[in-house]
Amino acid sequence: MRRFYPLSLCMAGLILTACVSSPWHLRPTEREKTDLSGVPETFSSGGGDREVTRRWWEHFQSPELNRLVDSALVGNLDLATARARLAQAEATAGVSRSGRYPSLSGEAGATNTERHVKTLAGDWDRDNSNRFQLGLTASFEVDLWGRLNAIERGALSQVTASAEDVSTAELMVTSEIVTTWIDIRTTQVRLAILNRQLETNQQTLDLLQLRRRRGMANAVDVLQQQQQTASTASAIPQTAETLALLKHRLAVLLGLPPSRCPDLADEPLPELPPLPATGLPADLLTNRPDLRAAWARLTAQDWAVVSARAERLPALRLTGSATADSARVEDLLDNWAASLAAALVQPLIDGGKRRAEVRRARAAAAEAVAEYRQTTLAALRDVENALASDRFKRDYVAKVTAEDTFARQTLEETTRRYQKGLSSYLPVLTALNTRQRSELAIIQATGDRLIQRVNLYKALGGQVPPES
Repeated sequence: MRRFYPLSLCMAGLILTACVSSPWHLRPTEREKTDLSGVPETFSSGGGDREVTRRWWEHFQSPELNRLVDSALVGNLDLATARARLAQAEATAGVSRSGRYPSLSGEAGATNTERHVKTLAGDWDRDNSNRFQLGLTASFEVDLWGRLNAIERGALSQVTASAEDVSTAELMVTSEIVTTWIDIRTTQVRLAILNRQLETNQQTLDLLQLRRRRGMANAVDVLQQQQQTASTASAIPQTAETLALLKHRLAVLLGLPPSRCPDLADEPLPELPPLPATGLPADLLTNRPDLRAAWARLTAQDWAVVSARAERLPALRLTGSATADSARVEDLLDNWAASLAAALVQPLIDGGKRRAEVRRARAAAAEAVAEYRQTTLAALRDVENALASDRFKRDYVAKVTAEDTFARQTLEETTRRYQKGLSSYLPVLTALNTRQRSELAIIQATGDRLIQRVNLYKALGGQVPPES
């Protein structure tokens, strides 16, 4: 085995060189998130005391909703796409990491040469010869300026960004599931109210027709009630259509064909969860996955600047090789040679390519800074919008409820006066129409307020559990 000592020393030298960390590595510009964001100290209005849990949708206390969200986290195709992109980023990081280690390649070959030679006697003779080759080649670039390190760190930052993109997609899908489920619940309740109103209107119409036959009502009263009944009946197909479309939407969110939406219970709207704690605006920088992804991309661009700057500096490359050549396979290891070469490569003239690449990388980093700031402002806007909408929706629900109370009392009083012959049917019809509209408005306003609560959870960066 002594014949392999020189080759072993050559390869050991390459590997040991790979373990040496250069003190001259270039580093990216240090940045602070708080310096970039410019976030205010507090939100314009406060939130509640309840912390946002990892399974925030469980605050709605619906086992059906919990099952739908869990199913979507497994089957949603947008999530599958985001996870596939994460796998691509991880593979790309593996490719970039390989540049920091020595590479070794082997080569084996055989050559057969046939020659026709003329003898002294004037005859032609055939000469056959064989040559066998065996070789190993190792190469390594000494990362003097941290170019390879920057490429790897940038790729790892992209992996972090892709992982946060998965978290963002999970947040978007879960909030979309909850919103769609609330819309379905609201539409179901609206459809039930419309069917009940239609039944009431039809019963009233039957009574008016009976009173007309007895001479106690006129044709105008009957026609007006017929119009009211027809108006209620016409709203039912539209509401049923909305319900069907919402179920198709829910099925696709679950990763199913539109026609295979799971069976849903026909239940009232859930109770409004307590107002969550908003914390400080600065908390969004760590709570929102889209902000974490934007910061990771900004970090990746900073490392790209380092890589572009190091590309303009000399590169030290080591190459080692060992080759064996013989006419017989059994003699291959007796005829071999080894070499070790070092080359210092300095780009001299490239038409300004590397300098332009540095400018491009710096411009891309500036773009990432602007995108991070914009994403931060958008996150602040989302929270402020959700808080404002929640406040105004609360007031609206209270006022619509009061309106419905007055409408119910007005309907009772106008009906009593009409039955005693103290007024015409028109006040009854007007009060009936107002009561039925306010009844539907309460349901819609309540559903809208539930959706605004979902928007607040989403704006705060409501967390989802990790994939099992």
